[in-house]
Amino acid sequence: MIGSIFQLKHVLTHIKQQNGDEETDLRILAKILSDMGKFELAEIYLQCFLKQLPSNDSLREDLYEDLATVASRRGNFDSSMEWHKQSISIRLYSKFV
Repeated sequence: MIGSIFQLKHVLTHIKQQNGDEETDLRILAKILSDMGKFELAEIYLQCFLKQLPSNDSLREDLYEDLATVASRRGNFDSSMEWHKQSISIRLYSKFV
């Protein structure tokens, strides 16, 4: 119905494997939250997911970029630059390994 208001009561957080690639519900949720302007919550979910990954996981580079985007949209440009630097360092390191 037009004008309806919905409230999110529960959020499922899990990682599922599909076709050998990690599809992440947390990452999708963080993108939705960022698009809604809920930058702090989006950052929390991205950092939570980042903590779940092994240090050598290639998805970390993408999560750092996501965090940089959220920080930038939030107006925290110093933090955004730091996340970008971490992403770039992973990208450079992976080229030489």
